[in-house]
Amino acid sequence: MRSHLPPEGAPPPAVIVDLGANVGFASAHFRYLYPDAVIVAVEINPDNAEYAARNLAGAGCDLVNAAIWTDIGSVHWSGTARDAFRVSADGSHSVEAVTIDKLLDDRGLQRANFVKMDVEGAEWQLLHKPGFLDRIASIAIEVHKPEWMSPLAGILEQNGLVAAVSAVDPTRLTGVRRSTPY
Repeated sequence: MRSHLPPEGAPPPAVIVDLGANVGFASAHFRYLYPDAVIVAVEINPDNAEYAARNLAGAGCDLVNAAIWTDIGSVHWSGTARDAFRVSADGSHSVEAVTIDKLLDDRGLQRANFVKMDVEGAEWQLLHKPGFLDRIASIAIEVHKPEWMSPLAGILEQNGLVAAVSAVDPTRLTGVRRSTPY
């Protein structure tokens, strides 16, 4: 399945940001497909991040154990391997929170050509603070609630991306910048 790959018609990515990297399989696949790309992978769960570090050893991926969020600071999170890990106000764990802008800025990157976003519901909050979308050429989002699909597609469109819902995977929302100078 192509659900983690850049949308059809998007140029080959030079900078990839993998949000919700889990144990690193998507990032490893990105490295195989795009050997010259800069890859930044973000995973909230430290155990998963440890597995990702092992799986990505020698792959030249930048792995960050943090939550991707709307603001810099820290957040609480909860969940299990069975039902996924997510930011949660009543979560029993705490982790550093970073923004997409901070991820790019800290690495001296102006933009990301592709963002894979599988963040267990945080897509709603992230896209409601959409300033980072100006720095994104294409995005693939796993949308965790069906009723979010239309509003999130509207946010992508309002920010210069052509939005599409996958015919194969109805939880996958993609956006490709109308004119991609990068």
